[in-house]
Formats: sequence, structure tokens, C-alpha cells
Amino acid sequence: QFYCPKCKKREIYKQIKWENSVPYESAVICECVQERQNVRKLIESGLSPLMAKKFENYKVSNELQATIKKKAFANTKVHDWFFIGGQSGAGKTHICAAIGNELLEGGSSVEYMLWMDKVAELKANQMDYETHKKEIDRLKNIEVLYIDDLFKTKEGTDVTGADVRFALEILNLRYNQKLKTIISTEKTIMEIEEIDTAIAGRINEMARDYVLNIGKDSSRNFRLNGDFS
Repeated sequence: QFYCPKCKKREIYKQIKWENSVPYESAVICECVQERQNVRKLIESGLSPLMAKKFENYKVSNELQATIKKKAFANTKVHDWFFIGGQSGAGKTHICAAIGNELLEGGSSVEYMLWMDKVAELKANQMDYETHKKEIDRLKNIEVLYIDDLFKTKEGTDVTGADVRFALEILNLRYNQKLKTIISTEKTIMEIEEIDTAIAGRINEMARDYVLNIGKDSSRNFRLNGDFS
């Protein structure tokens, strides 16, 4: 649906240039091409529903939110992973989406992965080897992967062995290849360590100074308290 009146979606336009008083036509790449590529990347990333989640509209009204925003913005300038876990409603998805959107605008390829939906899909197609492998390989190799709600399960159910296996398979290769990964979850890094020590260890090592654990405290549920945009 992207339309440019200058090139009329052709991505090039003709321009008259002069050389030694002689006019000639040349094809010029339109300025809209970069913007078109950015729009295409946004759609392909899966972040388009979260495109409004930016650093500038992340509300800061207390010290915790200020720390989260400062750490997250600093993370856009480095290759380290970013991990934020803990209290529901504390703005974890917003701040991670802000990192993803900032990186997209900088030209990186970003993939948004909602954990519950993607794991359900992977479990459903694991008998179809080619489809399953293609999807796993894509998640392993995308330049930047944002995993939202890691290890979230349906209410009343526990994290399964298959959940751990998929997480380890994806994160281990990204760890080995040092590919940037952004993770939000309602579990702290200590709770993830209880699920699987190897996964927690890789996150800790790759995120280093960008591991943020928000203690379970209803006063930090900024969504419920009307203190979060």
C-alpha cells in the first residue's frame, strides 16, 4: 500500500542531466526505496502491532522505570543480549519492542516471536521435518530475535520438556553465533535457572549488564496502577 507520487511505485524515476550543454536522461533510484524497505522489514518482523512502542512514549515516573529505559536504550548501541523478567505489567514488552523498533530503524533485520504461539506452532509441525526445520533455522539465524513471554504457559500448566528443548535449541545456536537476542518473561533469571541451568547460564553470559529482574510486587504492575503508557 506504500505509494510514492515521485516514482509511482517504480522505485526509480527519470531525470534530465546536462553535460557540455547537452541534455540526457538518466534513471535515478528514488528516495522512497529506503523507506519502502523499512516498511517491508517492519511487516516481516512481526513488530508492526508494536510499532508505536518507542522509547519516547515509554512513561518514566519512578526510579525503576528510569533505570529500565536507560539500560534498554544503552543496549541498542551494543551487541549484548537484553533480558527483562519478573512482575507482570511492568512494561517489559513495551521496552523490548522499543529496542526492536530502534534496531529496525537502524537497518537491522528483527523478528518478533511470541513464545506461546510460536511453541504451539513448532509442536504442531514437528512431525513435518522440512517445515519444522525451516522455521527453527529461521529463528536461529535472524539477525535480531525478540522472544516475548519466554516460558509462558496456559494457566495451570507447567513448562514442559518440549518447551525447554525448543528454547535451548534456538538460544544455543544464537549463543554460539553471538546473534543479538532480546527476551522478556514473567520469570526472573533465578526462576529460569530452576527450569534449566544451561539456558539461564547462556542468557546471563550474553546479556551481562543488561539482565533486569523485577521483583514480584503488585505496586510494580504499572499497567494496573495506571502508571504505564
